[in-house]
Amino acid sequence: MLGRVMNCLEQVVIHDGFGRPIYFRTFSGNADLQSHALQSMEQLDELLNEGQKVRTNKSRCNRALILDGGGNSVQTLRAFSKSDYHYITILDTNQIHERKFKHLSSIERYRYGKASLNDCRIELVDSKEPRYIYESRAVHVHWDNGKECCLVTSIPNNIFDASEIVKAYFDRWP
Repeated sequence: MLGRVMNCLEQVVIHDGFGRPIYFRTFSGNADLQSHALQSMEQLDELLNEGQKVRTNKSRCNRALILDGGGNSVQTLRAFSKSDYHYITILDTNQIHERKFKHLSSIERYRYGKASLNDCRIELVDSKEPRYIYESRAVHVHWDNGKECCLVTSIPNNIFDASEIVKAYFDRWP
């Protein structure tokens, strides 16, 4: 078959808080995160609620997706902000610019490691809609070894504080 390219198969896998896959779907072609991940979360919720009375909330936040840096387009974050689910994702170092941060809190120490944290708001420009500025909560992490990163989340401060956001992201795989 010269000149032919087979369509690829992409998977959406949902893991529990301990890194064990609990639900996955396979798609032919491109499985864009904003629609397929949210749709998969809704289907998983339906399956878990099937035949059950009301599920009790054993934790303060049971609907959060941890996204690797490759899936954090502004378009995806906007889709999540319109849903019942929260997200935590990381920005690449080339996406961190001091001018994007506002409402910086006082610096606090990370309770679970060696870092200083700044809870703040961040403005991100949508590359597909350059006039649209998406604003979200961010935790700017300054590691004691000189490195830095920025986690962006939709989880409000009254549910998870800055240390819990950082711990949730970096503990996603045991």
